[in-house]
Amino acid sequence: MTPSLSLSHLLFRSLRHRRARSLSAFVALTVSAAVATTLLTLYAGLDRKLHREFRSFGANITVTASSNNGSLAPDTLTAVRQAAGPEASAAAFAFAVATTDRGTPVVAVGTDFAALRQLDAWWKLDAWPSAPNAALLGSRAANFIADEHAVTLRYSGRPITLAGAGHLAPSGSADVVV
Repeated sequence: MTPSLSLSHLLFRSLRHRRARSLSAFVALTVSAAVATTLLTLYAGLDRKLHREFRSFGANITVTASSNNGSLAPDTLTAVRQAAGPEASAAAFAFAVATTDRGTPVVAVGTDFAALRQLDAWWKLDAWPSAPNAALLGSRAANFIADEHAVTLRYSGRPITLAGAGHLAPSGSADVVV
């Protein structure tokens, strides 16, 4: 007898004489195969799904300066990118309180829009700024600025003129000029 005939002969004989045991063994194998397939599918897609979900939340880590110093060292962003790995995104932000041409205080944020677009592509805005000295306006901050196309802010007694490029849709603090 060939090995395949003997195996089929044993299976047929087992099915004929021990139907209950054969049926329970078949059910156990089917359930085991289904559980193994489910776990492998979950494991294979888990990293990709978690990465996509966490990316939708925006920044996962925020690095700030100590209260004594007030600012980070110039090479901090490079060190953060190296520590986070090649697939991580990072963008630097500088916050300051400035006053508008109407004298209303607003939070002004300086950043690199190209890096920010990679980090927070889910932001809802009219258009991403592409020109130098471009500004995004929060929905409430736009009410405090006389001309949204030429935003003039005062910081440390000096005027800063920015070109208005777009508006951030309400999703958090709207009193921000970026």
